[in-house]
Amino acid sequence: MTYKYDKKHSKNLLPMYLLAIACVGAGIACFFFASRLTALLVTAAGVYVAYIIFRTSAKILSSKVVTYSEGCTVYTTIGEKIQFDWTSINYSGVVTNGEHPGIVFMYREDEDKIATIPNMFQGFDELVAEIKENTPFKEYTLADDEPNIIAHLKKLVCPPEEDDEEAESNETADSSEN
Repeated sequence: MTYKYDKKHSKNLLPMYLLAIACVGAGIACFFFASRLTALLVTAAGVYVAYIIFRTSAKILSSKVVTYSEGCTVYTTIGEKIQFDWTSINYSGVVTNGEHPGIVFMYREDEDKIATIPNMFQGFDELVAEIKENTPFKEYTLADDEPNIIAHLKKLVCPPEEDDEEAESNETADSSEN
């Protein structure tokens, strides 16, 4: 099944488009009161900003998640394609607090791949149900010092090495006593 980005959830698209139009309009308006060179430079800058805005919004709107019986493919907002097999996902779940509460994620430890999926996709509840059905899904509550799920996963995957250093110093002390 294909889950596409839902345009209705994006409150920032309309202001972004208005900003792009305003940038180009400001450049054109400069032709009435500024020198031609200045007006041309301002117009060129406005067109460039508008291009960046429209390119970015196109990438956002093209993001999607495609699920199939063996796994899923996530097409991100930066144009990256991340593939997951259901059996290779080590951690998956929903984040209940932090910077982005309600975000769903999948993490594959052997390739260090993570995909975070906000609730801005059409059929988001069905997508969550599919992920729950096929992966080790659970709810994650982040600690105060963890701003996002990546920081939480770092603690899970790479625990602090303080215990190892203490154990090593105890072994050294024990061997020196013998």
